[in-house]
Amino acid sequence: MIFSSIVCFAVTKVFKVVLIGIGRIHDCFLYY
Repeated sequence: MIFSSIVCFAVTKVFKVVLIGIGRIHDCFLYY
């Protein structure tokens, strides 16, 4: 039970980081 919640938390963090990274790359393409 604890293990699955840790995995869920890690996946959520990675997913947010990936989304933020894509957003930043998209902003760079918009500016240049």
